Amino acid sequence: MGIGWIDASGQLHFEDRYAVGFTTPNKDSTTQDWFGLQGREENNWTAIQFKRALDTKDSMDYPILPGINILLFAYGLVDPNPDITYHESRRVTHRLPLWKA
Repeated sequence: MGIGWIDASGQLHFEDRYAVGFTTPNKDSTTQDWFGLQGREENNWTAIQFKRALDTKDSMDYPILPGINILLFAYGLVDPNPDITYHESRRVTHRLPLWKA
């Protein structure tokens, strides 16, 4: 999973992490496969553009397959300092196709 935020100086931070079950996501120590490209905050909204390969070959990442994929979006109320905090009920899941074969 990718986790990102914009700090007080406007700098984008983006981390490759993984979680097993309902636990705090750990930093991925195998490979860095998620890349933050750009981001901004405006009027309490954060927008981050990122990329990663469809199949990273990393055991800590799920491949993005043709057809329906399940996406999870969650957010906290404060920037990590030094680590992320629990998002509580601020999460949404969507099932959608990300690409066609």
